[in-house]
This record gives sequence, C-alpha cells and structure tokens, in this order.
Amino acid sequence: MMAGLALVAGGGAQPTNAAQSDGAPRLTDLACATNFWLAGLVWPQEREGWLGYANGAIAMHLAATPQGNRAQIEAQVMADGQARAQRLQQGGTEPEAFKIDLTVCARQFGIQPNTATPAAAPPSPPAPKKGLAETAGGGLRIAGASENGMFMIAGPAPLQGPLGHFKVWTWFFPRKIQNDGFQDYDTMAIQMEISCTMGTVRPLYFEPYLAGKLGQGVPSNEAATNVSPGSSQHNLWTEACDPLNITGLEELIGGKPLPDHRTARLAADSWLRILYDNQ
Repeated sequence: MMAGLALVAGGGAQPTNAAQSDGAPRLTDLACATNFWLAGLVWPQEREGWLGYANGAIAMHLAATPQGNRAQIEAQVMADGQARAQRLQQGGTEPEAFKIDLTVCARQFGIQPNTATPAAAPPSPPAPKKGLAETAGGGLRIAGASENGMFMIAGPAPLQGPLGHFKVWTWFFPRKIQNDGFQDYDTMAIQMEISCTMGTVRPLYFEPYLAGKLGQGVPSNEAATNVSPGSSQHNLWTEACDPLNITGLEELIGGKPLPDHRTARLAADSWLRILYDNQ
C-alpha cells in the first residue's frame, strides 16, 4: 500500500477519471500527472504504480488534445515535478499544498484514500544508508543511451582533458531490473579509474541500488581496458575527458545536471521510453 493512499486499480494501471460535478476542486490532467510523477519520487518503493497513473493522466490529456506531442508533454511533466520537488525540500506551505493537490487528483482518477491512514503530507522518509557514490556528490550528466539503458557521469563537465589517471563515479540506469548474481538492482553506480591520455578505463567498485535503496557494494578486480569507439565505456570516457563532447541528449535536461540518482532514475524511465519504445 502506498504511503497515505491506497490504489483501487493495479499498480501501473491507466487511471479512470472519476471526478464528479459536485463543485469539488479539480486540477488539470497535466497537473495531476505532475503530482503523480512527484509521488513516485517521494515514495520510490511505489514508483511503478505512481508512474502508471502519471502516464494515464497524460493519455487523458492527449485524448482531449490529440494534437499534443507526447514527448514534449512528458518532458514538461518531469520538469514541473522536479521544480516542485525542490520546493517540497524547502518546507513552508508546500508539503501541505502537495497533500491537498494529491488528494484532489486521487479523487479525480479513482485512487481510494486510505481511511486508516488519511492522506497526509509526504512524510520525510527515514534517512537511507548512503552509498559511496551518493556521498561523492556532483550532479549527473548524460553520457549516452541505448536500448539497454542510460549512462550518466557525476560531476561537472571538464574544462580540459585531465592528465594522468583520475577517479569518477558513473551511473547506469537499465530499462529493466537486473541481477548481478546475488541481488537485483535498477541502478548501478560504478567508480571508474580513467586515463584521458592512455584512453583506458578500469572499474574499481560496483554499488547497486533498487527502488532508491542501497544494496551490497562490491570491489572490482577487473583490469584497465582500452575503450572501443561506440561502446558505453567510450561514451563515458569521452564525457569525462572531452570538454567539447556533445551527446545529443543534453536538451532532455535543459543542459543542467540532475541532482541525484533517484531523480535520474525516474527521468531515465521516461526518456528511454521516448527514445526507444516506438522503434
């Protein structure tokens, strides 16, 4: 059961607009899509269900305005959700406003409020155990994407190619949950040792996450390898070493890094669907 709300439809189902003409307040379909998307960020363990409702709200908007561009609408919903997430972190009246808006949208789209636990402001989740990659800091920049997933790299873009060997955290967001042999993950942080001059990369440490929660990290004993043009490692090496590198995907995030891997995971879900589902 979701924190504060119980779904009457299955997780990820298309919502049914259940609003009644009783004078109750209403929000637009896109406003509700933004609130559902943000709920998936607040409660990452229920992300799939909330994203299903967000997608359904977008579908209802497109049914009423068939000339709309779904990719542009999804990008706007994500941008609005990220902006509201920042306001939520600042506190003030925003948590209460989000509670009200989410309750309104729940009524409109047939999500049954949990009577045992009335819909409340998003709780401050207990501080999860932080991984090494999380404490390293730095926003996430897109390094490349494929049908298998999206790659990002932490930290600012280089002003010039660094000399010698240096360490950097990279992130992989697969399209489907993966298993590394003893645990599932939907996000993998990899500390890499990169040589811009030698054109090599070497993984040092693997740190898996599932639904935003840290798994068991493991060190790597792999040797350094030369990057092959067109490979994911080459994309990461280029993003780390070449200040002129342009992936062609920067417009998806407005040229700005994403603040953390949880936000990036949600964004990657939508971007990968936009990029590859219709191929």
